[in-house]
Amino acid sequence: MLQGNAPVTLPDPISGARWVQYRKQHDKATARGITSTEIAVRVANSIEQETKKVTNEIACESRRGAESQGGTTVRGGTGASTPAYKP
Repeated sequence: MLQGNAPVTLPDPISGARWVQYRKQHDKATARGITSTEIAVRVANSIEQETKKVTNEIACESRRGAESQGGTTVRGGTGASTPAYKP
């Protein structure tokens, strides 16, 4: 018999199937190790990428500074002024 003051809750949701990725069991012992030259190339590439990233950030900051003119508007053009529209 149901009572009027009993809390009614929904059942817990059933999670869907999840695929399990097992650890690699093959090709562990026969995998070729990388040489010191290959390690040096990887390190040099990572340093180069970091340097490019920093120089790109500096260039972006300088462009942001150039956009702001301290509240003034800089207009370029031919020098001929156009009359303002007056209705």
